[in-house]
Amino acid sequence: MSAAPSPPPSMEAPAPLSNRALAMLFVAALLLFVLGRLDVGGGIDGWLMPRIDAALAGRGIRAEGIERHGTALWLRRLSFADAALPPLDRVVLHPLWWASLRRLRPVAAFTLSGTRLSARGRLWREAGWLHFSDVQVDLAAAMVQPLLPPSLPVRLSGRIRCTGALQLDPAGPRPRQPDLRCRWEEAAATMGGGKPMALGLWRLSLTQGKAGWAWHIDGGPEGMVQGRGVVHATAGAVGDWKLAGKLTVKAGKGEAAGLLATLVGPGRHEIGGRVGAPELH
Repeated sequence: MSAAPSPPPSMEAPAPLSNRALAMLFVAALLLFVLGRLDVGGGIDGWLMPRIDAALAGRGIRAEGIERHGTALWLRRLSFADAALPPLDRVVLHPLWWASLRRLRPVAAFTLSGTRLSARGRLWREAGWLHFSDVQVDLAAAMVQPLLPPSLPVRLSGRIRCTGALQLDPAGPRPRQPDLRCRWEEAAATMGGGKPMALGLWRLSLTQGKAGWAWHIDGGPEGMVQGRGVVHATAGAVGDWKLAGKLTVKAGKGEAAGLLATLVGPGRHEIGGRVGAPELH
């Protein structure tokens, strides 16, 4: 007799490993919840908080306060050894149980609050990479000032708001697979001690391309700036990433348009070099 045909994939029973992983994750979540409710003698806090503090210190991060509210973790008044990162008033992490069950790995929601930077989204670790999804970022335009050539006598202002997703190598930091859409709102620039000049609305997108990150930018008064190209993101500072592409600057009217024309020059340009020191040809 011939062997009975195997059932279609949709009718096969779930793999034992998946069931076991689900059960272990559920038990761990339940145990954490119970311990958080009981917390006899502050035992879990006394064990957990020093380890969190040591892990932060090893990465050049100092938190003035570490608190646990239920299963959520609150870090207050964070400062960073890297001067490029602004201090934060508060960072909150709390587990997302259903998302963790679906991915069979811990998933957390995060919120960052600060004067110059705020963000929220979801975070998990997979295959050595940190995955960020549903990200919303709001940062002061002054934070990107270090990416401009030091010879430019311009100070930027306004807010840059981004949404999307990103993967990050925590040892790098080396990013990959970006899908970000950003808008520079209330964009303005100040030269010397003069008054801020409105620069119109700017849009920037970063997506994964075949040769690197594909970037596209448009903005300025009457949309006078258009550009696209590639960013080669490597381990190291953002300002050292390699940049390539084309930039078109139209002639415009008004003080802000004159500033852009002076800094860049109207016409079509080849752009290259480092992100922190772009070269126009």
